[in-house]
Amino acid sequence: MNLAGTITHSVDISAEPEEVFTTLLANARDGNLDSSFEYWEPREWPPTVGTHNDFKARTGLVSIRGVSRFAEFDPPRRLLIESVKPTFPFFVRMSWDIVPVGEGTRYTYRMEIDAASGVGWLARSMVRRYDTQMAKDVKALAALF
Repeated sequence: MNLAGTITHSVDISAEPEEVFTTLLANARDGNLDSSFEYWEPREWPPTVGTHNDFKARTGLVSIRGVSRFAEFDPPRRLLIESVKPTFPFFVRMSWDIVPVGEGTRYTYRMEIDAASGVGWLARSMVRRYDTQMAKDVKALAALF
């Protein structure tokens, strides 16, 4: 597997980190955070490290159904979710970093996608499309607060 792309977007939110983390997690579960997900459902609530999530996502013409897991869960500062199934031909890591900034909070969304040899072109195309989509989604987050 080779790194096919990284997406990073940040937004400053006028709320405390605890409120930001709780609101983001609830909206992710309700399908209101990332417009590419048709569903994302943790198998345990509230989640902890190791909790698995069932999901279905679509980016352009590519639809992926699978399982991810919380590799890190450190409210209200950070979470890291990574692929469990499928891990081939793509492996995905997605993180949230939530940092106090002045009177508010900076939320940073990051996704890394690794791809198997021979499908890197498809992964890079997905990254470009998803990057545009996430830029809009992250910008819209400030309206939740």
